[in-house]
Amino acid sequence: MSVRVPRHVRVRLGQSLGLLFLIGPLVDLLRSDDSPAQTAAILVVFAAFVALYLALLPPAGWLVRRGPRAIVAGLGLLAGTAVLTLLLGAPGSFAALFVYVAVAAG
Repeated sequence: MSVRVPRHVRVRLGQSLGLLFLIGPLVDLLRSDDSPAQTAAILVVFAAFVALYLALLPPAGWLVRRGPRAIVAGLGLLAGTAVLTLLLGAPGSFAALFVYVAVAAG
């Protein structure tokens, strides 16, 4: 007897597994000598990045209903949060966020 797992559950599981690769950059951040305020700011922007990534891949229904321009704007915002994370002083390992931007754009 096989259990049929809905597609959206499989997709979210795949996304979650893919996000595990960001544990390394997070560990780098927590081991850095940044001030607590700087670390908190980086974590807030990083959390926004992850939320946007999850909304874009595959596009959430509310985003699809707003049309293709909303998805393109979301991709731009995703790239912007990746840049902002690095500009705030995140370790270089956070450059891996751009792989997620490319995946979402694809």
